[in-house]
Amino acid sequence: MIPFFILLLAVSLPISENKNVELREEGMKSETYEYVLERGVQLFYQGKWTQAGTIFSELADANDDDIRPAFFRSMPSFWTYFFTGQSPHAANEFLSYSQKALNTGEKQLRSTPGDTTSILMMGGLYGYRALIAASEKKYRIAVQSGVGGFSYTRRLLAMDQNHMDALIGQGVFQYMMGTVPREIQWATRLAGMSGDREKGLEMLEKVAASETPTRTDARMILAYIYKEEQKYDDMIRLTRNLISEWPENPVFLFYHAKAQEKIGYRDEAKKTYLSIAEIAGPEFEELVLLGKKQAERILNE
Repeated sequence: MIPFFILLLAVSLPISENKNVELREEGMKSETYEYVLERGVQLFYQGKWTQAGTIFSELADANDDDIRPAFFRSMPSFWTYFFTGQSPHAANEFLSYSQKALNTGEKQLRSTPGDTTSILMMGGLYGYRALIAASEKKYRIAVQSGVGGFSYTRRLLAMDQNHMDALIGQGVFQYMMGTVPREIQWATRLAGMSGDREKGLEMLEKVAASETPTRTDARMILAYIYKEEQKYDDMIRLTRNLISEWPENPVFLFYHAKAQEKIGYRDEAKKTYLSIAEIAGPEFEELVLLGKKQAERILNE
């Protein structure tokens, strides 16, 4: 979210509703800044992307030395691409926002080279860029991004050998390198890189089953992988976990409906598609319409 959406802040903290917040405090991030950022993260996972995006944009524009708001600002387009339709527009939007976040992260690491949050998010952004590039068949960019992400993951592992979150980066790297198309395997061999598909899946499954906040990211990536591999029993296992933890997120609900349909639960899928309209905000108007179309298609088949 690779990958690694990280709930960096305790979810039980109260949220400031004061819009005229002081974002700086003697060179340090103020307590209110952390509250506002936490609020944005929670809104994002709940599927309230317009509200979350406003928070992230304001914080990112006012703080060019903190990768966190810039990281999360890029995430809606990534989720839109992988969960609701792989449109070139969403891909390009993510690549643009993520590049700005990478620039911020590089600046932050120049001043604080050992900052684990920055290293993790940099690895995540590179990993996500690799996934989108591979899906768009831009394999050169995919390999370059994968290597960039893995280099940050290795730095993180060097700091903490038991860092569960870093396993997502390793897992995606192993999976991607283990499934590289034959026509470009020469390039990975030339670079001295290799991967193991099964090992990558095992790493991602370990994170998905953990109690760490990044389990959401691992479940999201695994659900997508299993859909592409037509392993729908595994896909629905992951989507059930996602909607159980985040029932207000219409993107997860849409993906769960896909899993239900693929596995043969057509009536349940139809109901799930239609239920998206009950929880989705205005930013998901297209997703609501798509859900209705899918339900109508099932009804008419």
